[in-house]
Amino acid sequence: MFNFFLTSLQDCEIGIIGAGPGGLAALKAVLDSPQFREGSWKVTAFEAREDVGGIWLPAGGNGQADELPPTPLYDSLTTNLPHPIMAFTNYHFPPSTPLFPKAEVIQEYLRSYASEFNLLPHIHLNTRVTKVNWDGRSEKWALETSQGTSHSLDLILICNGHHNVPRYPRIPGLQRWVSSGRAAHSIRYRRPSSAPFPLNSAHTVLVVGGGPSGQDIVADIANVVKKVVHSASNLRRGDEFEENVIRRGRTVKFLDDFQGVEFEGGIIETGIDFVLLATGYEVKFPFLPTSTQSDAPGGVYLREGIPLTVPPLPNETWNTSFGVFPLARHMFPFTPLIKRMDGHTTPSPPATSIFFFGLLVRVIPMPLIEVQARAALAAFVNPEKVDWTGEAVDVVARYEELKARLNVDVRVENGRIHQGWFRLEPQEQFDYRDALVDYIKLLENPDSDSIRGEGEKDPERVRRVHDWEREIYSKKDLVRRTWRVLEASGKAEEWVRGVGEGNSGRTAEEEWIELMFKVVEKGEEDGDREHEEQKCRL
Repeated sequence: MFNFFLTSLQDCEIGIIGAGPGGLAALKAVLDSPQFREGSWKVTAFEAREDVGGIWLPAGGNGQADELPPTPLYDSLTTNLPHPIMAFTNYHFPPSTPLFPKAEVIQEYLRSYASEFNLLPHIHLNTRVTKVNWDGRSEKWALETSQGTSHSLDLILICNGHHNVPRYPRIPGLQRWVSSGRAAHSIRYRRPSSAPFPLNSAHTVLVVGGGPSGQDIVADIANVVKKVVHSASNLRRGDEFEENVIRRGRTVKFLDDFQGVEFEGGIIETGIDFVLLATGYEVKFPFLPTSTQSDAPGGVYLREGIPLTVPPLPNETWNTSFGVFPLARHMFPFTPLIKRMDGHTTPSPPATSIFFFGLLVRVIPMPLIEVQARAALAAFVNPEKVDWTGEAVDVVARYEELKARLNVDVRVENGRIHQGWFRLEPQEQFDYRDALVDYIKLLENPDSDSIRGEGEKDPERVRRVHDWEREIYSKKDLVRRTWRVLEASGKAEEWVRGVGEGNSGRTAEEEWIELMFKVVEKGEEDGDREHEEQKCRL
């Protein structure tokens, strides 16, 4: 009889799909494991592109019309988080790196990370995973690649990212604009001079979407075009714009014959020449069969769409386009993984033999996926310790919590639950990370070295979130605004010079923490001064 527990401790093959930040974190976790060091585990990461980096590896945006660029990276992009809280926990950015670095700095950091920890020999570049299926006869995962290679795997870690397939909002009349070439998704945007359509000082452009990309693009094009109309439901008071930027609420309708666009409240803007849709991305796994495909006996599939209300949990695993549901710990599916299409009776895949990383959004991804990867390996090695009843209770509890928070009538708005499923509240991501640390300790031997590891670069260290991480994250917008002021005044370089070298008698981490709180202090002082000046003017 097949004994998955023994297999996970003995010789096994592990496949990682993707070598972006998530894939690199997962690969390092495998290389740090005692099983790999003892030679009983082998691992291969498959990366479709020519280098590591994922979303941070640049690519042109104006390829053929039917080809999407592999990344939405635009030229002006900088991080929206200070790098000391977004870095991997065991690898700092180089000394003197600006707090909010440009994309090329992140890409170089990821290359350096892969080199420092000897990850590159285990990565197959220019190798796209084309198919993943469960082979009931061998009781292993069968993976095929664009290079014509086939791999039989015991464990698959999916890190293929979720910024590849544009999400187009369902707005009446929009499709006509897209088909005519007057509207395009921001995945193709790189800079004003190479936008998906020509932009000049005579044009009025509508940007739909209030996330970081939407706001960056508005700032990018405002000095190039005549007028920008920015439509979003979540723009906050205090967001700064150029004088030629008009703020509008949610877009509700594109009028016939390109006469104008209607926004909530019945407001209509006319004379709009082009539309850029910074409206996010769909989560896709093109290598996994979907419910509309047929495959070999014993094959598996992801059901596409929105499942029925919970409870009970569905007996299939769904891709809702916002993520995969239901997953234990936002990572691994319940048994059976995916309902077989042909009723074949070969064994189902073990639930702890496949994991989906990086589905959570608006979080700090790198340190979070580090902990996810360690937790996944712990569950893979110790499947008998997974409390499936408790995991199901947690999924139902989150469903009920979101239903109450969003005030959703699930009979008609069940999709809103899934739209928000992977979006944690600002501090919840840290609670989630700490809960995963506790989960690792529960699954592993509490006295193992992998739990007790200490030291700044200890590869086996799993640590809880520090208080400074929570505080800086809560003030990240203040830090970014203040840093921009320092950059505009030419003082930012002076502030960051030498920070992270560790020459002050403190560790590199302590120096970065000190700098961030120094920026917070300046931002708060500037805010107090501005408030007093406003009072005097009154």
